[in-house]
Amino acid sequence: MLLRKPRIFWIKFGLISGYIAAAVFLIGTTIAVFLYPNYDFLRQMISELGIRQDVWIQTSSEWLVEAAHPEALNVTLIITGMLFYPFFPSLYFFFNPRKLWRKILTILISIGGIVGGTFLSLVGVFDAGMFLYPHVVVAMGCYFAITVVYLLWGIMVITLDQESPYKKSKLWVVDPILCLLGLFIGIVNTGLFDLINYVGGWKTLAFYQKSLAYLFVILFLFVGIRITHMVRKKPELFVG
Repeated sequence: MLLRKPRIFWIKFGLISGYIAAAVFLIGTTIAVFLYPNYDFLRQMISELGIRQDVWIQTSSEWLVEAAHPEALNVTLIITGMLFYPFFPSLYFFFNPRKLWRKILTILISIGGIVGGTFLSLVGVFDAGMFLYPHVVVAMGCYFAITVVYLLWGIMVITLDQESPYKKSKLWVVDPILCLLGLFIGIVNTGLFDLINYVGGWKTLAFYQKSLAYLFVILFLFVGIRITHMVRKKPELFVG
């Protein structure tokens, strides 16, 4: 019976999930930062907020210290990742693509969002203290998934037909601009082409890690707001 719900139901369901995900991530990470004594936002990895026990990193010869309240971050990441599941598939219902290549592109965006959400939740499960190696694997998986979504979403919006509701306003140009920025940050963050060696200085890897995540939330919060406006203005377009 649930699968027989109209298209607009799934769009609204996804929007609600997206808004909650953004709120949980932004509020949860802020709380985690305030609960961590003397946390350096620009130079410390966000993962350090969720460390459950001290660990020695041989490759960098440094200690990662147990956070005072690690679950503030870990629970935030687990919940945020799970909320990606309804949001990204709902984008397919919004665009309702007709052409095969566009259907494939939209499905790939949905899969990328779900994969990224899964890895994000696993980052909250496998912290950098008790599970260092699995943590690195799932964190890198999350970074790559988000970077791919930036690329696919940028292509998706640029190639939309002019009659698409999403392209009626010139605000659509914000999407590819943010996606291009996110793609650059993602390439730096994942170590591709060793770009970190050219954009280093005070902009540490921790800076790019946070930028990748927060820009992703901002981008799709912007997308959600735009979709909400369109659905409220002309709901008849999303009934069929």
